[in-house]
Amino acid sequence: MRSILLNPARLILFALTTALGVAVCLVPPSFAQRDPLDLAQAGFVAKDRGDFTVAIRLFDEALQRGLFADKQRGLLLYSRGVSYEALGIRDRALSDFDAAVALLPDFPNVYLYRGIIWGEKSEYQRAMQDFLTASKLNPSDPLAFNNLGNVYEKLGDIDLAIENFGRAIRLQSDYAQAYYNRAHAYVLKQDEERAIADYDKAILLQPTYAEA
Repeated sequence: MRSILLNPARLILFALTTALGVAVCLVPPSFAQRDPLDLAQAGFVAKDRGDFTVAIRLFDEALQRGLFADKQRGLLLYSRGVSYEALGIRDRALSDFDAAVALLPDFPNVYLYRGIIWGEKSEYQRAMQDFLTASKLNPSDPLAFNNLGNVYEKLGDIDLAIENFGRAIRLQSDYAQAYYNRAHAYVLKQDEERAIADYDKAILLQPTYAEA
């Protein structure tokens, strides 16, 4: 699915518990000797540094051994799903996101990630529903509207695609990808003048688009 991406810097961070703020060893010598909260925190650290295989092992152990509240468990499932998705293990990621949605129904990032996977599976109606939910939960997030624009384009509704790319741009005026995506939609409508203007803006903001 074209250009549906998340910007990790914009993702909402949840605090698991105050205890999770304590620094812990990154790779434990023995998981069996670790407190579940320590395992969870180590999993977050591993995920943030891009060591997704270790993160998954740590989240697995924490989830198996810890008695977490629903929101805490939901965050662990979401984070493990993000790690699976980063490794391309999308079916397991999807399973974790489904479980996380049940526990964190008001957390927009779960819907964004799940929508991306549905899009990659060409399940565009499901992707659309997840991105719509994310946009309602966090209407100030341009990512949701950019993703919606991509889905509407895939579904053949170019006008709605352009509208949502425009909403993303209004929320973030330097959003190069949204300009680039809207330019592509204008090409499909054979609106050459607006397409060129958006391509020029995208290239100005992100010169690598000149090579596309």
